[in-house]
Amino acid sequence: MSSPVVLELDQVSVHFGGIKAVQSLSLQLHEGEILALIGPNGAGKTTAFNVITGVYQPTAGEVRGFGQSLRGLQPHQVTNRGFARTFQNIRLFKDLSVRENILIALDRTTRNTTLQSLLRSPSFFRDEDSKREKVEELLNIFSLHVSEESSARNLPYGVQRRLEIARAIATGAKVLLLDEPAAGMNGQETASLMETIRFIRDRFALSIFLIEHDMRLVMGISDRVAVLEYGKKIAEGNPKDVQADKNVIRAYLGTE
Repeated sequence: MSSPVVLELDQVSVHFGGIKAVQSLSLQLHEGEILALIGPNGAGKTTAFNVITGVYQPTAGEVRGFGQSLRGLQPHQVTNRGFARTFQNIRLFKDLSVRENILIALDRTTRNTTLQSLLRSPSFFRDEDSKREKVEELLNIFSLHVSEESSARNLPYGVQRRLEIARAIATGAKVLLLDEPAAGMNGQETASLMETIRFIRDRFALSIFLIEHDMRLVMGISDRVAVLEYGKKIAEGNPKDVQADKNVIRAYLGTE
């Protein structure tokens, strides 16, 4: 029996005037799965992510999260449904510290009312203790303790990437969308990232949908891979089969 579907794109198209960025794309992400979306530059990968997260609305088709439509929702509403993403161009609060970046994301999970916070009720202190524990856990997992008081803008690029993923997890999401998480990383950092992605999938019971150009990472951690070319899906399956698919070879190398 297959795992439940946590994210579904059903015949999704996105047009910008006469430009068909995504064309009739259907995909399913299952609970606990790591699914990679690959393709040449301009294939429509980030556009697909933007549709899922409410940045764009589909021209046609349906996007569902946990069986419910995400169409028409704003990005913060999609986050409230259990989805969080990172970006190809890192979007941290650059003037805040590592710890503060994570704490801001954790504020989404607070259950206290404004009155409880003002009165410093027992539930307020329990919530604050829980946040501190979560911050410590994420700092440890992503090896960020040494930089926890540093401003995000002063961090090396690879560390900023790790912080962005940690912040996404801190929102309490069950589905993580990673847009080129290995961008700007060297080989050693990429290998470490692969292990981290596997670990956080298991530790936090996450389903992970990622866009990536680093084929070593894609083929090393993905359960399934889907390939876009000019907005159309040309292949989907396990990494080994996709890597050998003639349409994928043609799309990347321009030859049969």
